[in-house]
Amino acid sequence: MMRRTRTRALAALALTTTVVTLAAVPATAAEAPTGAAVVRAAAAETVLPATQRRIPRGTRILEAGTTGLLLAQEGDDRLLWIDYATGTTTALATRLASKPVYDVDNGSFTQAPFSFEPGYYGAGSDTVALYSATPVPHVTLQKGAGAAFADIALPPGQTYKGTFGDTVVTVEGDPNAPGAYHLLKAGGAGKASDTPVKGLLAGAAESRLVDGDAKSVIVRQAVSVPSGRAWRWMMIDLATGQATGLPDRPDPEDPYAVTGFRLAPRGLLRLHGHGTRVDVLDRAKLDAAPLRTLGISAPDQPEFALLGRETLLGVDPRINDDRTGGNLWSLPEGSDDSNVELGSAHLQLAVAPDGSVLAVGSVAESSTSQGDVAWAVHRLTRSATGATEVKRVATVAPVPASVYGLALGSGILNTSDNSTVYEPATIIGTYRTARLSTGPGTPAVLSSTVDRPTGGEDGGCWSWDSKRCLAMFSSGDGNHGRLNPTEQGGTVLFPSGATGWGPRVTTGEDSPALTDLSGRFGIVAGLSSGNQYVTEFKEPSSGSVLIKRDKVASAVWGSTLWSGSTADGTISRQDLPRGAAQKVFKTLDGCMPNALQAVGRWVYWACPKDADAGKPAAAGLFDQTSGKAVAVPADPALLGDGYLVRRTETTGLELTDLTGGVPAAGKTLPTRVLVGKAALGASIGRRTGWTVDRFGGHVAYVDDAERVHIVPTGVAASPLTGIDVVAPAAVLDLKKVPAQTWTGKWWLSKPAASWTLKVRDRATGVLTVVRRGGEARGLIAPTWDGKDAFGKLLYSGAYDWALTAKPADGLGADLIVSGAVSLSGAGARPPRDHVGDGNGDLFGLKADGTAEFRPGGAGAFGAAVSGSGWTGANAANAVLPFGDVDEDGCNDVLVRMAAGELRAYRPGCGNPLKPASPYTVVGAGGWNTYDTLVSPGDLTGDGRADLLAKNDATGHLFLYALNGTRLEAKVLVAEGLKGYRLTGARDLNGDGRGDLLGRDPAGKLWFYAGGADGKPAAPVQIGTGWNIFNAVVGVGDITGDGKSDLVARDTSGVLWRYAGRGNGRFEARVKIGDGWGAYASLS
Repeated sequence: MMRRTRTRALAALALTTTVVTLAAVPATAAEAPTGAAVVRAAAAETVLPATQRRIPRGTRILEAGTTGLLLAQEGDDRLLWIDYATGTTTALATRLASKPVYDVDNGSFTQAPFSFEPGYYGAGSDTVALYSATPVPHVTLQKGAGAAFADIALPPGQTYKGTFGDTVVTVEGDPNAPGAYHLLKAGGAGKASDTPVKGLLAGAAESRLVDGDAKSVIVRQAVSVPSGRAWRWMMIDLATGQATGLPDRPDPEDPYAVTGFRLAPRGLLRLHGHGTRVDVLDRAKLDAAPLRTLGISAPDQPEFALLGRETLLGVDPRINDDRTGGNLWSLPEGSDDSNVELGSAHLQLAVAPDGSVLAVGSVAESSTSQGDVAWAVHRLTRSATGATEVKRVATVAPVPASVYGLALGSGILNTSDNSTVYEPATIIGTYRTARLSTGPGTPAVLSSTVDRPTGGEDGGCWSWDSKRCLAMFSSGDGNHGRLNPTEQGGTVLFPSGATGWGPRVTTGEDSPALTDLSGRFGIVAGLSSGNQYVTEFKEPSSGSVLIKRDKVASAVWGSTLWSGSTADGTISRQDLPRGAAQKVFKTLDGCMPNALQAVGRWVYWACPKDADAGKPAAAGLFDQTSGKAVAVPADPALLGDGYLVRRTETTGLELTDLTGGVPAAGKTLPTRVLVGKAALGASIGRRTGWTVDRFGGHVAYVDDAERVHIVPTGVAASPLTGIDVVAPAAVLDLKKVPAQTWTGKWWLSKPAASWTLKVRDRATGVLTVVRRGGEARGLIAPTWDGKDAFGKLLYSGAYDWALTAKPADGLGADLIVSGAVSLSGAGARPPRDHVGDGNGDLFGLKADGTAEFRPGGAGAFGAAVSGSGWTGANAANAVLPFGDVDEDGCNDVLVRMAAGELRAYRPGCGNPLKPASPYTVVGAGGWNTYDTLVSPGDLTGDGRADLLAKNDATGHLFLYALNGTRLEAKVLVAEGLKGYRLTGARDLNGDGRGDLLGRDPAGKLWFYAGGADGKPAAPVQIGTGWNIFNAVVGVGDITGDGKSDLVARDTSGVLWRYAGRGNGRFEARVKIGDGWGAYASLS
């Protein structure tokens, strides 16, 4: 029994590469092979070459000659002679009556204008036989593609069966049960000899010529046996005309054991039981015992041939859904293990006169892979060592893949064709994506991908109607959908350039049909129910039905839904997802439309013919800008950006330019032929054979050679606009878990070349965030995590954002949208930063009631931000810059009023402190008990600034911890501070807690580090002579080194800076200003 192996030893494979593509022979345009480069027509048109059909071109070897072979192939009416040695391919002058048609599902020719009968075109030599019934039946003989050397007329009453060598075989009577066989040979003077065949079985019910070469032919005859009818095989010697029986009864008791014979120059194969056993016989000793007897394990009967004297070759029938063919294997002499010589091959083996065998197939095993199949004519021979050698003689040009449908949106071309993978009814091809340039000029292909398989139910694409059968829709933002459902009840969008599913929605319908699509919104019709669904697609599967209603004419553009009426010609619009419908216009003649389309300012309607009312089909356009409408011919049409394309029966695709609006009375819309009828060919269906890019783009169509043409319209696209938006949140709370992000989505009317998001601090006007993006096709979806360009969280507060997008085609103004966002939970501004520049500020109160912030920076202070009115009823006796009480991102100010009330004022970032500023009372009264109010910063470790208050009469120091917008009950944290002047110094030693400075009556300066329990640590003396200053203020960082600094004013009004070292100590003082005595107090 033969053992099958799926690989072959490398030593047994000698693959040479004499390669000639069959289509290299001059051919008509439809026969020309497709190249790999994009061809650009003169009128700025881009042509994408056809892809390769997954199923290889159907081929048939008509004759295996001495020096070459004769081939016929699918889609080509030429007979091709191919030379073994050079691979040169020559077309015979005689052509087939039509182009052969190949059924990829069944793997066979459905229309074959050639004969499958053995020897019909010649066998056993280079003699090619061309039979013709006119003017009288005759056979012309020629050597290969050369000139004819004989012309043999058939005697009356004889029917042509085949030519073997130079012998023409004919029969008399019924061709299937002939009364006699004749051998005709060319003679002198244009006459042919006629030799009747002797020795055939008389009275056979059927007689058929089944194989032959230049020496002999085999005839199979039906005879009667006790159990019915059985076959006998006879071999006719072409030299003598004598027929002798073949050894077809190895078991005399079983007339059905032998099922066939196959000739070879040195041997004969005897086949048993549907290919389960093969005997190799010596042709010179047919009555002798077989040279080999082989048991064959195969799922179905293979095609067999003998290579050399004993090497058996076989081609398996295709397995399961593999339509490329089965393995071609060899079983060498003396071996029970087979080797795979070709991974896939047509079910045909042709034996040449020298014993070599010809096959058409691919070295790669296609049943376990996807992609293009390299199909070729191969010649198998035996080497001197007995190994099987495979030589590629000529490449078989692939068949252009049939394009099922196409969609074009925002310069993204989606197609479906029968390339890459094919399993009948299950997987019928693949989706592909080509990204086109969107700038001015001729569109170029920037990239292309092979995406997911096309399912057998994605369109009505069957083998008998395999072209232009899958209507496709582009969302404009990178997804595409199909008219047919992906699965029962489901409508799924597929992302361009990806293999998975995209957004989807379930309506519950058995047959949901997608009828329109724009961005995230679509319209789905129940084909069996009459229901209509307005849907929102979301990933992964959370899409929803927004509206369920009876079917009406509908269209969606961005977030705008257009709907017809079931009563009259009224057209309404509404904003999705939840807007109310508003009537906008009526069709010109009041007809009820069965179709709507919308793009930008234009709405297109089409009404069917109303035979009862005597109304023809009608169509028109409504211009939202002018509020006017105009009638257009009722041809199949698609609306683009500023244009309408119609397919007419006489001209092809006509384009109507709409950029001038509705014409004045007596004028017509400018219209021209964009694609001629001949160029358009059979691609007459919208979205299957041609389409438009309504998102500011071109027109696309498929020609009869399966090439996709991208045709610029010459119409300027409208300015870039947003057609739908999911607005970003107005509040971004970064304390939430998981943290929130600022996210917005803007759907575009046409592609953008780039976009920029800028975020500014509203208080300061400082640009804090810049996010940039490249090309955007249909959708811009920026995100922001509340951080600046360096990854640092911004301060809580109010921010303004602006998104700018530049049109890719350079036409029209930039798209600019803006808004505001409040950031919370991001952290307070730096201590004492009130103007929003990141530096500590100094507060001064003048005797006339003017309160001023002096912004710090570069080690000094800038111009004042002044607020007046702190006199009379608004008089204050203590002002203390504080932290962010209400967490609005701006530091606040504690003010003790003259009557002893403590208020927390919220002037906002960068704004002056005024009595009219909003405030909250945090202490109802009695605060005049304290001579000193200071805020060292955070003393309790909760991230909030805290308050210290000293009663000088007792020397007690109390802590008031801040909790939101209120102060907790006081806690005694220190004693013995009578006569001390205290300063809240912020964090001086870098431990994260606020520190305290104290000047005793002797002028000594003491450092109190903040403790973990909120109490100041034991004092450490760090200076003397500080009683020369009448104000000492811990202002935070004003030098930009991240360390808290100190300023002090002497009695002459000079202001000094003591830069902090970060360890509770200071650098030597530096004078930074005069005239600071104008302030009654500094804090």
